[in-house]
Amino acid sequence: MGGFTFWSDLDGFDQSFYEEEFIGIEVEFGSETIIVAYEIVYDYFRIAAKRYVEKRPRDRKELELYLEEMRKNLNIELR
Repeated sequence: MGGFTFWSDLDGFDQSFYEEEFIGIEVEFGSETIIVAYEIVYDYFRIAAKRYVEKRPRDRKELELYLEEMRKNLNIELR
């Protein structure tokens, strides 16, 4: 089994199992877990959006708005 956990999804009890707040998404696969930084997640969403828009150019503006909102919500600076 696998899963994704955001820090904001955890209540105080569950947060107490961590040494510190993680910035990103905790990804579980079997008994292994890693934290994937928001910047990396955002980069993959950008790649997926670019490929999607190549096939559906009329959706470009809407996807750009979603990506911008995602970037702001996750506090990601453009490089």
